[in-house]
Amino acid sequence: METARKVNGVKSVQSVIKALSMLEVLGDAACPLSLTDVCKAIGLNMSTTYRLIQTLVQQGFVHHDHNTG
Repeated sequence: METARKVNGVKSVQSVIKALSMLEVLGDAACPLSLTDVCKAIGLNMSTTYRLIQTLVQQGFVHHDHNTG
């Protein structure tokens, strides 16, 4: 179960913060990023990053380019 954390006195859900950080990184990128690039940019491990990306792809927020991997 996801834990809530207080940021500036307001409870926040960590997985949402991670996903939004990922969207910011992907949106700011000038070219497609690899999973490793995204991991390094947001400071998460490969497993967590992969699961978040897969969820964002399934929901239509991220496009997986099958030509570049």
